[in-house]
Amino acid sequence: MTKQNTAVEGDTLIADAPDESNAPAGPASREELLRFVDRYGDLIDDRIAEIVDEAVDVAIATRAARRRRLSWLRLCMVVAALCGVSVLLREAPYAVAATWPAVAAICARGSGS
Repeated sequence: MTKQNTAVEGDTLIADAPDESNAPAGPASREELLRFVDRYGDLIDDRIAEIVDEAVDVAIATRAARRRRLSWLRLCMVVAALCGVSVLLREAPYAVAATWPAVAAICARGSGS
């Protein structure tokens, strides 16, 4: 197994760059890992934080859109059911008059939470 020699200049990756160590390719030593973490740890943390923030923003936006869509759907279903109840109670106008404000109060209480 041979080690591929690469180097980074600015933002460009250069292949076949001169090898800085003569160590064979294989598992990194603890010191090499610590140097890597010291050098790139903050960059990795920042990038992971950006990815998590983006994922959370997308999830919140999706949930808010779904909630808005469901609340309109719920409102339409409640109004349709209330109209059906009004038709069934058309012989008792006081019952219809009491049903509409009661349902409005229930809807207002439910949307507040």
